[in-house]
Amino acid sequence: MGHRLGGRYIEGLNHLGSGLAFAEKLSDGLRGARVFKDLTAEEAKLLAGYLELFRVQTGTPFIFEGDEGSFMVVVLSGQVNVFKKFDAPNPKLVA
Repeated sequence: MGHRLGGRYIEGLNHLGSGLAFAEKLSDGLRGARVFKDLTAEEAKLLAGYLELFRVQTGTPFIFEGDEGSFMVVVLSGQVNVFKKFDAPNPKLVA
């Protein structure tokens, strides 16, 4: 499966639907992120209604250096590796 994200089709990106369907679960997950820690449970549920949920297969790149961004990613479970292109031919892991 695949889906479009930020104008690019990404194989291994599965759209799970609107955050509204997952509002109860998302509320706790969102408030666990530093940027949303001050939200009340009700505010987090309201925010969830504006979100789209995706599952990314392990090893699938889904954000690319140089792309213009029109979205924000909040990782609710798992981890993300961040690679940076420097002058060398191969990107380096930076986070």
